[in-house]
Amino acid sequence: MHDFTPNPPTLRRGMTISMTGEYPQLTRNSLVAAAAEHGIVWKKNMSAIVDVLVCDDSTSQTGKARKARQLGKPVVPYSWLMSGIEELRRENRMRRSTDARHELIDGHASTSAVDVQDRAIDRSLEEASGPFMPDTGVSSLERSL
Repeated sequence: MHDFTPNPPTLRRGMTISMTGEYPQLTRNSLVAAAAEHGIVWKKNMSAIVDVLVCDDSTSQTGKARKARQLGKPVVPYSWLMSGIEELRRENRMRRSTDARHELIDGHASTSAVDVQDRAIDRSLEEASGPFMPDTGVSSLERSL
């Protein structure tokens, strides 16, 4: 019997993931798109270049799960991916907000571009996981699990 990897790495830009199994109510394409918006690379096949395998069942015996364990790669639940995407989203929003404030301080009023980016990210995450709840940092889908 296998468990999910304890203390998995933090999801970060440039990380490469693969997925096996299904995440309830979401398509693989929407998960891949949401991850890609935050600089996460998805690979169809599990290999040494993949950092983490996202899986729906800690006891999975799919070829990808067996390969990940053989390579010593972390095997994590889909909730890890969704939480990580939401954290990257918050970081991106904070960074853009800080950048916009610096531009305003320098005399350039270009906050409209930041607002447009924020709305586009909000829409893509809502499509992938439901409305983002800024007070809790949890999507409506995550609350329903």
